[in-house]
Amino acid sequence: MGEGEEEAVTTKWLNVGGLFLDLVGVVLLFRYGMPYRVRTGGDMFILKGSTINEQIVRAESCYALLGWIGLACIIIGTALQIVGALRQSPTRG
Repeated sequence: MGEGEEEAVTTKWLNVGGLFLDLVGVVLLFRYGMPYRVRTGGDMFILKGSTINEQIVRAESCYALLGWIGLACIIIGTALQIVGALRQSPTRG
């Protein structure tokens, strides 16, 4: 395999990897929501502060973490696609 062919394969895998990470990120964000969502902290209502449900607090923390992971996947996937596009030779289009 020549140098040009290796570069083409690398560019292809950067684009494929970027698309895969974008897909994973979108699915995570769709399922678990954006990480900046208002959290209740386990309160049944935001205005009521005497009862804290620890199970809700754990679920909200998990959802926040998965939301941040989804957002990171989209950002990294987009960066991989940009790098793949910039590596592409102008003669190959």
